[in-house]
Amino acid sequence: MGLALMAAVGCSNDSPGTDRANNQNNQNNQNNQNNSNNGNNQNNIDPDMGGDCGTVEFAGTVNFKRGTRLGNDYAQALGLPANELCRELGQFDCISFVHRVPMGDPEPYVSGMYEPLKDTSVSTTLITERVAMSGCIQRVDRDLADPPNAVIFKDWSEATMDPASTEASVAINTLYQRMLLRSPEAEEVAAIQEFYTEVSAESDQPGRDWAVLSCFSVLTSMEAVFY
Repeated sequence: MGLALMAAVGCSNDSPGTDRANNQNNQNNQNNQNNSNNGNNQNNIDPDMGGDCGTVEFAGTVNFKRGTRLGNDYAQALGLPANELCRELGQFDCISFVHRVPMGDPEPYVSGMYEPLKDTSVSTTLITERVAMSGCIQRVDRDLADPPNAVIFKDWSEATMDPASTEASVAINTLYQRMLLRSPEAEEVAAIQEFYTEVSAESDQPGRDWAVLSCFSVLTSMEAVFY
């Protein structure tokens, strides 16, 4: 379950550095062909082929974490038992039972599937969002109901919140550190803070709903769902 990416850092496809890199690659291919004929297959690489842009395009692959791994990451980040993260009809575990196959895990005992699906299904995205939303709602409601033992949203107001407050900043930092194992960038903090305006315009409980949706946005980010 991989997603191929093309990335370029510091230059565009039509920059002089990229053109030079492409010319260098073409020259390398020709040299490799000639060297192969002579029994010598060496790459001639110009260390400065990136020109002013500093680097060239590269191909990379990211992989979907699959149900069990993703569920464990969510549970650890939110401080919830993995089997309580999401339960359909309040009874059946979303990841290990109900949606096990579309979430990328094998199901040998019931379905006789000893190998997982090679690709994600049409429902995988919706199920991932369902699990993330369920976990975020539980975490926020538990933190609001028991402030002394709050895990992420400490000293939080259900009704209204100042997105620039210390409490909000601490919660955003904690959320990133627990889920992505890093502190948020300044622009990431600003984006979540600005999102409060949209939430407060449509919600009767903007403090709670902003917390839930902020949590959801981090848990469903590419960095959280893929590796």
